[in-house]
Amino acid sequence: MSQRDSRRSEELAVQINNKLVEKLVTSEQRFRQLVEGQPDVVFSCSSTGVIDYLSPVAERVFGRKPEDSLGINLSDLLHKDSPLGTTDILAALDMGSSDEALCFLLTAKDGSPIWMRLQITPSKTNSRIGSWHDISEAVRSKKEMDGLHNQLTISNDQLQIQAMGLAKRNELQALLVDISQNFVQHSSSDADTLIEDALARIGHYMGVDRGYVMILNHEDRSMSNTHEWCAEGMKFDHGQPLSVSYESFPWQMACLRSGSAIHVPCVADLPREASAEKQALQRSGVQSLIALPMLTQDKLQGYVAFESIRKECSWDVDIVDVLQLIGNMFHGARDRERVERLKSEFIASVSHELRTPLTSILGFSRTLSSKTNIKEDTRQEFMEIIHSQSVRLQALIESLLEISRIESGIHELKLDNLDLEELVTATCAQLVEKATAGNVKLMVHIEPDTAYGTQLDAGRMRSVIENLAGNAIKFTPTNGEVEVGLSVQGSNYELTISDTGFGIPPNELDRIFERFYRIQRPGREIQGTGLGLAITREIVSLHGGSIQVQSTIDKGSKFTVTLPRKR
Repeated sequence: MSQRDSRRSEELAVQINNKLVEKLVTSEQRFRQLVEGQPDVVFSCSSTGVIDYLSPVAERVFGRKPEDSLGINLSDLLHKDSPLGTTDILAALDMGSSDEALCFLLTAKDGSPIWMRLQITPSKTNSRIGSWHDISEAVRSKKEMDGLHNQLTISNDQLQIQAMGLAKRNELQALLVDISQNFVQHSSSDADTLIEDALARIGHYMGVDRGYVMILNHEDRSMSNTHEWCAEGMKFDHGQPLSVSYESFPWQMACLRSGSAIHVPCVADLPREASAEKQALQRSGVQSLIALPMLTQDKLQGYVAFESIRKECSWDVDIVDVLQLIGNMFHGARDRERVERLKSEFIASVSHELRTPLTSILGFSRTLSSKTNIKEDTRQEFMEIIHSQSVRLQALIESLLEISRIESGIHELKLDNLDLEELVTATCAQLVEKATAGNVKLMVHIEPDTAYGTQLDAGRMRSVIENLAGNAIKFTPTNGEVEVGLSVQGSNYELTISDTGFGIPPNELDRIFERFYRIQRPGREIQGTGLGLAITREIVSLHGGSIQVQSTIDKGSKFTVTLPRKR
C-alpha cells in the first residue's frame, strides 16, 4: 500500500472512531438522562453486588451521594430488621428478578428504614444493572389498612360478643319475668313449689349443677337449706334440711350483708380471708359459685346460690346484675306467703276476739230480757259484764278502724297543748286494776322538776301508752313488775316501759311491729290481734318520734319511745 493510501486509511479510521465515540457519548448522555429522570434508584454492580454506579436519585431517596456509595456492597444497605437478607440479594443478582416482588428494608444515611423493591436485569456478563423502587408509602398504607382491618375485626368481634351478651341478658330477663308472673298468678300457698321450679329453670339456663335457698335464723345464728334443685345425676342427700352456723363463714356473710352478689368463677382463687368458705366448697367439689342476697330493709334474711360442680363457669357482670333480682323475688314470694298466713291467722283471731265479747253480751242480755225474777245484785253483775265486754269490743273495732286508716294513708293528728306527765299518770292509773288482777306491780317514775308541756294528739298518744304498758302487764308473770318512766333527754322526751316478763326472742324483735304478727307462747294463750304495736309505731312516727325495743329471754323487755319536745 502506498503512503498515500495508508494516510487515507488512518484518517478514515480516526473519522470512524470519532463517530463511534460521538455516538457513545450521545448514547451515554441519553442513558444518563433516562436514568436520572427515573424516580427509582438505578445502579450497576458486579455479580457479587459491589456498586460501581448509583443514579443521583439515591441522594434524594437514601440521603447518600452516589460517589459515596461506589465500591460498597448492596447488602451493606440492608436494615437490621429487613425480612430479606444478603442471600436473597445474591440470588437475585445471579438469577435476575422473578415475578415475585423482592422487598427489602434498607437503611438511609440517617439510619431511618426505607422499604424498597429490587429489580435486576438478567445478564451473562459480570456486570448487573438494577433498580430500587421506593415502596415505603405503599407499605405504610398497607400497615394502616391492616391496622384498620384488625380494628374492624376486633370491633366486630366485640359487637358480636355484646350482641350475644345482650341476647343472653334479654333471655334471662324474659325468664325472670315469666317466673315473677307465676309467683303473682298462683296462690301464695304454692310458694315452695314455685321456688323449686324457679331454681330448676334458672339452673338450667345458667348451666350449673345445683341451686338452693339458705334462710338465716338470727336467734341461734344458723342458716338452713329450705329449697334445693340439682341437675340430673347430681343429687345431694342431706336427709333433713341442712343447717349450719353462719358465723363459720364471715367473708361470705360480710359480702351478702353489704347487698353484693358473690361471683366466684374459680373456687381455688378465693382470697385468703375466705379460707373457711373455700374449704367447705372444695369438700363439696364446687368449682364455681354465685350467691345472691335476700334483704329486708337492708337486713340479710338469707341468700340464693347456684353452684357448678363438673366445670368452672364465669358469668358476665350484666348477667350477675340481673340475677340479683332473684333474691328479692324469692324473698317476696316467701314474705307474701307469710303475710297471707298472718292474715289468715288475723281473721281467725279477729273472729275469736269478736265472738268472745259478742257471746257474752248476747248471752247476758238475753238472760236479762227473758227473766224478770233476777236478783238485783246478779242483774248488776250481768250489766257490768255486758259493759266490760262492750268496751272490749269497742277497743277491737277501734284497732281495726285505726289500721284501716293507716292502710288507706289517712294520718291526720288532732294536736292539743297538753302536759305529757299528766297524760302518762292518768293513763297508768287506769291500768292499775289490770295489773292488780294479774298480781303485777305497776310503777310510774317521772323525772321531777321538769316541764312536760308539748303538742300531741291526746287520744292517740294515750293508746300508745295503754298498748305498751298493757302489753307489759299481759306478758309479765305473777309477782312481776312493770315500770313506766318519763324523762327529758336533750331535745326529746323519753317514755320508757320496762317489765320483768317473758322477753322477746331475738329473731322476733324485728317482726313485732309488723301488722298481724303475734308472739307465740307455748302453753299460754295470749289474746290480741297483732295490730297494737303496728299502730303504736305508726302513731309515734306521725308525732315525729321513734320507738325501739330491747329484750332478754326470761328477764324482760324495755320499750323506749322518743318524742320531740317542740313541734
